[in-house]
Amino acid sequence: MSSEKDALAILHRYGPEEPSVASGFCVSTTAGRSVILGNDTLNWLGRKSRVLRPFGNRVWSVEVTVLTENGRVCSVLYSVQALRSDGNWQVVVHAYDQADSSSRMYSPSPYETSARVYKSMLELRAQLTLRATAEQRERALGFDLSCLARFGGCQQPCELLPSAWLDYQGEAHQNGWEVPPEEISGRCESLPSSAMGEVR
Repeated sequence: MSSEKDALAILHRYGPEEPSVASGFCVSTTAGRSVILGNDTLNWLGRKSRVLRPFGNRVWSVEVTVLTENGRVCSVLYSVQALRSDGNWQVVVHAYDQADSSSRMYSPSPYETSARVYKSMLELRAQLTLRATAEQRERALGFDLSCLARFGGCQQPCELLPSAWLDYQGEAHQNGWEVPPEEISGRCESLPSSAMGEVR
């Protein structure tokens, strides 16, 4: 992975970095730097009143956290959060790109996905290691932000990470997991039954 200096220079282009702490992604280091992007004015208006959300959802933020170890990047964490236009649920997606596991007893898969409904959040995750293939990397980091500008806004996390959502369905079928209810998948593509169990 890149040097700490190069990574922080890229973060600085998008705004002031803030100290950040995240555990479980690197062998030893848990401190890093984050940049959070969003439109403060529109987010304030959107939170104040649903009527003030022009064309639906305008409450959103993007966060990128870079974790370093011995002067090198060991993990990059991406997060997109958007409040649904009805204000009842928050849509959250995470993509974790890590060099290694923090535990020698646990070696994560090169690419894995998960999804859940938790309290007021609809959440979808994609997690990578350096052993992931180029195709897996493209699918895990294939963010689609078009719903942020669409009438009605983002309603489901699978809209923001559509390829990872399809991969999650395959993993869920293969492992006997229950796919989250309609709230998390209603506006998104379903994996054809013929492709069930094919995990990329």
